[in-house]
Amino acid sequence: ACEYLNSIGQSDIRKAVEGITKYAIEELSKLEAEGKIKLYAERDYNKNIGIVSFAVYTDVAGERVLVHPHDVSQVLSEEGIAVRAGHHCAPRLISSYGLEGLTRASFYFYNTREEIDKLIAGIIKVTRMFAK
Repeated sequence: ACEYLNSIGQSDIRKAVEGITKYAIEELSKLEAEGKIKLYAERDYNKNIGIVSFAVYTDVAGERVLVHPHDVSQVLSEEGIAVRAGHHCAPRLISSYGLEGLTRASFYFYNTREEIDKLIAGIIKVTRMFAK
């Protein structure tokens, strides 16, 4: 594995991670502006190491309601999108936000814009599924 990564080059890997993270943050920020999610991530993609945590919200009878991260994870999994859900080894931090958990997407040099677009579409599907 080390030989493979060295053959690609650490600076090229870093550049790719920064690029895909920037795209992900830009696209997820659009959902945040629409009130569909709240991002809990370093917004400066140069400082971000390819990890974006978020909470998903939907509209229930005119009220903004949090979708449980395990439900988000399950629906995204059914769409072929791998994310993590829960406390991410930081239960006190998550609780300080008044949340039961977050959903986390992680990116690396092999991820594509198409995969980010699929994540966005999956989140939109979640918000529609849980709306009443």
